[in-house]
Amino acid sequence: MKWLTLFACFLSRARCDYTVSIYPEILKIGAVTHFNHGRWNGKNGLDTPASIPHVKEVGTTASRWLNRDMAGGLFEKASEHPTKKGYPDPKYFQTHQKEICTKYLDNMNGYNNPEVVMEMKGITWPHWMDTSAHHGFFPNNIDAAAEFVFLLVDAVNKGTKGQSPKFFEVTNEPDSQWKNTNWTTFIIFHQAVSQKIKAKYPYMRVGGPTLTGASILFDRYDFRNWKRYADFLDMGLDHLDFFSFHSYASLDVNGDSHHFHGSSEAKLFGLLDLVESYSHKKKNKLLDIIVSEFGLGPVSGLDVQKPSTFLDWAYIYQHNAQIFTFLQRRDVMRKVVAFLLSYTDLKGQASINYSILDKTQKERDIAQAFKFWKNFYDTMTYLRVDSQFHNAERKIVPHVLVDQRNGSLTILLHNYDQRPSHVKLSFDKGWFHPTSGKSTCEYLNAQKKATLATNQPIHVTNSMVTVPAEASCYFLFHKSHSFAHAPTVTQKTYYSTDMVVPIHNTVVEVKVNIPSIGNLDFVRLRVGVSFSIKSPHQKVKAVAVNSHTLTSFYTLQTHSGPGEDTVWEVFEYNVPSNLLHQHNNDVKLSFSETGGYVSTVAVIVGSH
Repeated sequence: MKWLTLFACFLSRARCDYTVSIYPEILKIGAVTHFNHGRWNGKNGLDTPASIPHVKEVGTTASRWLNRDMAGGLFEKASEHPTKKGYPDPKYFQTHQKEICTKYLDNMNGYNNPEVVMEMKGITWPHWMDTSAHHGFFPNNIDAAAEFVFLLVDAVNKGTKGQSPKFFEVTNEPDSQWKNTNWTTFIIFHQAVSQKIKAKYPYMRVGGPTLTGASILFDRYDFRNWKRYADFLDMGLDHLDFFSFHSYASLDVNGDSHHFHGSSEAKLFGLLDLVESYSHKKKNKLLDIIVSEFGLGPVSGLDVQKPSTFLDWAYIYQHNAQIFTFLQRRDVMRKVVAFLLSYTDLKGQASINYSILDKTQKERDIAQAFKFWKNFYDTMTYLRVDSQFHNAERKIVPHVLVDQRNGSLTILLHNYDQRPSHVKLSFDKGWFHPTSGKSTCEYLNAQKKATLATNQPIHVTNSMVTVPAEASCYFLFHKSHSFAHAPTVTQKTYYSTDMVVPIHNTVVEVKVNIPSIGNLDFVRLRVGVSFSIKSPHQKVKAVAVNSHTLTSFYTLQTHSGPGEDTVWEVFEYNVPSNLLHQHNNDVKLSFSETGGYVSTVAVIVGSH
């Protein structure tokens, strides 16, 4: 019974680190009210028929078809069109139609037709194509290159009798080819591919630019990279269906201590707010986002060629931490796909580390990343939940789901802190008083091994629970409260048209237009700021909305690491509802010194 102290506070005098407020109200963000398992449980790579049952048992699905242009030298071996010099011969793809589609169809049948993202690498081409302008990595004739892609997609559609992947990424990580091909070429290529595909298959969703994990460093070098990607969006908002990127965190280990850096909650919010703010500014619409690779990236301080239970845990931790972030942005997050594979030893132990099965198809510990989420269903509805505005970095991220089929209430909590956190569950107006339930937690045990403790009985006193250090937990309760007539609160986000504003003096002023207010339940102000590492004392001194100073906030979790010269922070302020005006709202930001940027300003409104 001793270990139960990890999961529940038994004594009324137990320390309370955070309060999470839970309301008996359905929360609708954008058009989303229900959990959608298929959006969050995907992994990269197709699987063999023999491995599919084992992967399904883990709770994941093959959701990304990788590098079909390279497999078997498909593009490299393509024959030239007999009468159209420099273009591929359509008969070549027709001849190889079955070969192209067989494994994909095995996966569609084995996984019951999941939504799949197909991509191509775009760096191998036949010898007869002129690639001299791009150091041999990309054709000079963009239209001919786009024809290659179209013929591949056409072969897939015909070979599967119309069962082609729902999503198509034009090129995987084109920004990694910056030494060989300029960015303008990739923008033109994406447009050409999209136009060719949609002329015949208008229902297929085409997107990009499938940026590398460096996308979380948009704010570096005075947002220089962001300005390039804004050029991409100028094309993409007219011709593409989604914006895609990759999100990786790095791990540094030094003795018994460790530090994650790279992707973080704040950086992901900062990136998403830039994209959505730009989309609203240009087209007044939400833009779908696909994160087609995410997880743990570079590791230092450990030998990745040696098995490590600690490293297994780090992969699991990053997977769960980022899912908790993506769920907060479920109005725009169309799909996410973890960079975890069924099994590969291509790079020795370094790639076995991100495999969920071993070579005998037995589960590795890393499978726990998906098993944690296995019992979440599309029948579960999101409830409104608030974090505590305690004027510091938020360490506990909450989500709450109710399943009216069986009366279950599930409270998800992720702990960023490297110590256990005691959390008070505050049920608005006392609508629920939990005394007992069950907990499932993914955490690092004392032996430095990932542990998934499932369905552990807990007793709860004063609505207090404890989440272990750097852990993801969910607490399952059964309640008598009926949600049959529960009110629905709709959350919408409104962005200022001012983006990436330099802090030339100590005050930045922007406006946010709210076209309609309605019956307000809550109002939040979200502000992204980027400061130089060389200005460690720079801070936000004061924030005012319509001349009223805001006094309570929290910041999203962030961190910096080697080679990073900026700190990208995101503040979320509580705004009294009576301060909000219909149409123009003035936001004034005061800083302790000049330098850096205000990346975005958004007002989040919950109303019924």
